[in-house]
Amino acid sequence: MNDIKDLINWVELSRRIAGNETSISRNRIPKKYKKEVDAIISAMGNCIHNLNKVKIDFSKVDNYEISGIDTKDYPDFSDAYIESCDYNGKPANEYELDLINLQCDFMDELVINQIT
Repeated sequence: MNDIKDLINWVELSRRIAGNETSISRNRIPKKYKKEVDAIISAMGNCIHNLNKVKIDFSKVDNYEISGIDTKDYPDFSDAYIESCDYNGKPANEYELDLINLQCDFMDELVINQIT
């Protein structure tokens, strides 16, 4: 669960739950906020678990448009993402695009193919 805590913007979470930016932090969760913070962490864990179950058949991804390519960022291309594509012969919806963009190895391959 520590990996999930790394994903949280603690200042913003504290501001929204406690009304200020310093009451809640990664290392300090006051008892009165613990139940709410634990529920958020649990929900995030469930989302990540469900994402890991979803399988995208990358052979069905076609007509993709990649944005955010910065050749100075080679070999990571961490800012690159698929702006639009077809999946299984139809335009991919936002959910499918998000799932496809989460697959770093696939993205790296597409970026390399586009710039070479």
